[in-house]
Amino acid sequence: MQIDNISLLLATCAAAVAAGGTFFVSSLSNRRGGFLTTYGAAMLAIAGAVALFVAYDATFERLYAMGAVALLLLGMTAARIGALQFRTRQFDFWRFVLTSAVAIGVSLLPHLWGYDGLSFVFVNTASAVLLFQAAIDFWQARSENPAMISGLSALYVIMGLSYLGCVGGLLDSNPLILTAPPDGIFESINIVVGIAVLTGVLALSIALNHQRLVRQHREASETDQLTGAGNRRALYERFGDHGLPPECAVAVFDLDHFKRINDTNGHDAGDEVIRHFAEIVKGRLRQKDGVFRLGGEEFVVILPGTPSSLALSIAETIRLDFSRRPILHVGHMIRATASCGVWSNESDTVQPLDLALRAADRALYEAKNAGRDRSFVAPPAANAA
Repeated sequence: MQIDNISLLLATCAAAVAAGGTFFVSSLSNRRGGFLTTYGAAMLAIAGAVALFVAYDATFERLYAMGAVALLLLGMTAARIGALQFRTRQFDFWRFVLTSAVAIGVSLLPHLWGYDGLSFVFVNTASAVLLFQAAIDFWQARSENPAMISGLSALYVIMGLSYLGCVGGLLDSNPLILTAPPDGIFESINIVVGIAVLTGVLALSIALNHQRLVRQHREASETDQLTGAGNRRALYERFGDHGLPPECAVAVFDLDHFKRINDTNGHDAGDEVIRHFAEIVKGRLRQKDGVFRLGGEEFVVILPGTPSSLALSIAETIRLDFSRRPILHVGHMIRATASCGVWSNESDTVQPLDLALRAADRALYEAKNAGRDRSFVAPPAANAA
């Protein structure tokens, strides 16, 4: 049974329209639209190109072919930029403009000179290159979800290879000037592969976007909005059930006389002081450490693999930095200090988070009672549950 390319093209057009609409609707769940919006535009451009290819296949009219070439390369460029946008989370507008302009210009020039076969060689080659670039972009972002993103990369490679097959078929038949629209086995394979790849790209892209939204919501629920530090929920999510392993230290900070700062300078100034302290803490911590704001002016710092002497040194560095770096607010300087209580798990077993916080809190209160603006270490006996 002979394959009817027009029927396959119409099916591809319908699939691209459906995919584009689905991408646009799905992007509404993301306030910034994200890469799904770019993909929606890409699919609709490809659908328009396929519709013009149908008209060209039926009439052999050069203008239809030129319009199809332009729309196809716009869609392929958008697909490539969408993959880049997935990896970088930014839409590179000028790269889209320049890439599409170069690809379309190079591919249409032979048409203007009457070499329509050469034009199809160029457009298929450009499409393959753009698809391979999209595959590379996804591959570089595969750590986010190795299985699904590797699948996306594979789909783009398969689609790119099908375009290279079309190039080979054209070159095999003396491509400079066509006497009929391309209608060989490679074109049929390209269309069938295109329908299959559209389905896979749609499913995997929406699944990845959903996964990102879930992760963003979780991160938002575990982040203190004022400072960007973790909040109490994040602290207990990470350590509440698992506890603190040996040589893991906890430093509890409390800003001294914070109510007085608020009463004297206003709550905006208080917020600035809190943000300033959080920035100092983040600047002094190692990659493996974590900072959490428990509320108000109280912060907890978790220091894995840190004996009490080193934990005290880190706490003192933070405290001294904070006391020596006043905050400029509304034309005048605000000087603030902090007190700290340090606890370190010097036992050979995992210790509960609540025990560590209670011990560090007791050391903090001793620092407060001793005059504030200092750090105290909880005694080793505090390791006993």
